[in-house]
Order: sequence, then structure tokens, then C-alpha cells
Amino acid sequence: MNKNYFCKFTPNGWNKNDWQHVGSPRWNGTSYWLQNEDHIVNHLPENLTEEEIIQEKFPASECYVSMLLKQPVKASAFFSTVCSFDHIAAPLLVLSQENGPIYHDHLEIVLYNEGINVWHHFFKDNTPSW
Repeated sequence: MNKNYFCKFTPNGWNKNDWQHVGSPRWNGTSYWLQNEDHIVNHLPENLTEEEIIQEKFPASECYVSMLLKQPVKASAFFSTVCSFDHIAAPLLVLSQENGPIYHDHLEIVLYNEGINVWHHFFKDNTPSW
């Protein structure tokens, strides 16, 4: 991979083969991305009502999706992103040194309807913790 990696999440602006899907140890399932004209978005189950989404009563295992670059960044890096969210759903940026199918020790920078949180996720006594 080019050390100056750049992508835009437009139909021809990124290569899916550069990325791997990574799951969360807190949920069994994962969702997938829907490609729109100028961005990607999480797929949500079609049977969810607006009220269920706003009240956070949707099943996280059916909505969670995360991608990680297959080739790790090994030098100083600069990241830039433009994010938006519908309802209360939060886009998050994940920083991880792992290269496996499930995150264990990682950081999440979470944008949500009341601000920004930074979470350190790790395992304690074989249990996902933060």
C-alpha cells in the first residue's frame, strides 16, 4: 500500500480490498456499509421505526459495522474526516494496533448528539471493558 494512503468514500474513491471488517466482542453480529453518492452509511434493519432509533432500542448487533485498514500505519499520520449522523447514531473513528477479526484493545473517538467521547476499550478478566 502507498505510504500516503488517501480515499474518499465515493463509489470510485476507495478500494474495499484495502479494508477488513472487524467485529466487536460485545456483539455477535455485524452489519455492512451502504454506498451512497458521496459517503458510506451503516445499514439499518428495515423494520426499525423512527421511535426505536431515537430511543436506542435497536439491536446493536444488527447495526454495528467497522472497518480497519489492512495495512497498519507505521509512521506519523494525519487523519481528516467529515462525518455526520442521523438521529442519535454516532460515527466513530477507531484506532487499533490489532489486525484480527475482532477488536480487543483499541480507542474509539465517538461523535454523538451531545459532543465527543474518547473511549479506551480493553479486556479485563476476559470481559470487554472500557
